[in-house]
Amino acid sequence: MRKFTLFSPALALLLFAHSAAAATTNQYWDPNGTASIGGNGIWNTTSEFSPVSTQVVTASLVRFTNGNVAVFSAGPNSSGSQGSLNVTINRTNVCGGIDNGNDGPGSCLLTFTGSGSGLLQVSGTVNTAGATASSTTFNVVLIGTGDIVFAGPWPCYLNESNTYTGNTTISNNGTLALGVNGSINGSPQITIMNGSTLDVSAISSFVLSTNTTMKATGSAKPASIIGGTTVNLGSQPIVMTYDGTHPALTIAQGTLTLNGNAFTINKSVALTVGTYTIIQQTTGNITTNAGTFPVTGTAIAAGYMGAISVSGGSVILTVSADTATTTTLNTLIASTYGQSVTFTATVAPTPPGGTVQFYDNSVALGSPVTVSGGTASYTTNTLSVGNHPITATYSGTTGYLSSSTASASTQEVDLPPNNTPATITSSTVLSNGTLQLNFTGEPGYTYVIQTATNLIPPVTWININTNMADTNGLFNFNDKGNTNYNVLFYRTTIPQ
Repeated sequence: MRKFTLFSPALALLLFAHSAAAATTNQYWDPNGTASIGGNGIWNTTSEFSPVSTQVVTASLVRFTNGNVAVFSAGPNSSGSQGSLNVTINRTNVCGGIDNGNDGPGSCLLTFTGSGSGLLQVSGTVNTAGATASSTTFNVVLIGTGDIVFAGPWPCYLNESNTYTGNTTISNNGTLALGVNGSINGSPQITIMNGSTLDVSAISSFVLSTNTTMKATGSAKPASIIGGTTVNLGSQPIVMTYDGTHPALTIAQGTLTLNGNAFTINKSVALTVGTYTIIQQTTGNITTNAGTFPVTGTAIAAGYMGAISVSGGSVILTVSADTATTTTLNTLIASTYGQSVTFTATVAPTPPGGTVQFYDNSVALGSPVTVSGGTASYTTNTLSVGNHPITATYSGTTGYLSSSTASASTQEVDLPPNNTPATITSSTVLSNGTLQLNFTGEPGYTYVIQTATNLIPPVTWININTNMADTNGLFNFNDKGNTNYNVLFYRTTIPQ
């Protein structure tokens, strides 16, 4: 049997690169010396791969053992046109490639068919770069976890709902066409290289799987999608390699629908300020169900922002410099201890989002506050008596730089007039026998708690504790040191 080089650069029609785990041996069918085959050979996997074509008379044939990699032939090397090759798949097998004896088949149409249980496990490259026009058709489900590259320039047709979970790439000016029942929804990423095409025109309303990211790397020869009535990319991520001049992706036929997709625009050198057409609808319109599209990528330099808009049949990227902002605080008025004070920061020009963090002497006050309408406010009544240097910092958001107040503003917190003496509002004997006294006084004031054994002048008052009233004027004291509290007198006084 004559053996062909599976990975030869000249390998023309179909190539599946595979892992060692997928199979152990490459097995070939060699038609050399059979000038009359002309194609149309049929191989059936019901009982392993075996030829049953009546056209095959003198060819040296090989049975393909199940579990190994089968490499098919397009016909004898003496034939300029090998016709068509039909392979029936009735159970899981691995396809290794196609050849014709001299790694240069002519026009050959390769079709894989199979029963409802037929599966074809693939991992590697589908190479349809024949010497002359040719195509590859799969009417059997493709399974597996490997990435698949559909390499042109000739088309490859997938007519079943495929379940493989590897990435899909269309390259070398190739076309991957989905039939009316065709899908590759298990593929997490579809990449269309420059000059290559994803043809979904057989599907009237094509919807990109929610598990899939769409990538396009077009340049002077854009990546292309041929649609039916609509091509709906949902809200799935879109990643583009953009050359700065030509649309990275074109949509031919049908209406393109977007829905707040996150765009990643990559370029070796970042774009300057300006507008750029990144998607061009050559026939039809583009609609969008959301007005905001997040934009990132190496095409957007630091200090610049990208914005996506839809205009007629174009998706436009606008690059602009980030807007500088200023953050200022409202005028602060002295307050008394326990009184609520509100700090309001104003960010200008008004940003679409971001947060403001307020600080007291560089210590954060609460959590960041969302900016709405250009302002953010924080209210507190827990500031201690004294002067508080208050500042605010704006976080920044897409297109708007961060900023901070130029200097601190002083919030003065004073003690209120002490017009009301502290009073004992209640007393309780706790379970451990301790007396608890509850007082009400002026918020923020420090009180000395005193005791005396009698009230006959001259009275001797003894200091037993110092306590500060909270923001509501409340404080308490547990007299753990006296067991004869029932014969004591208590009072409060202000420290002198």
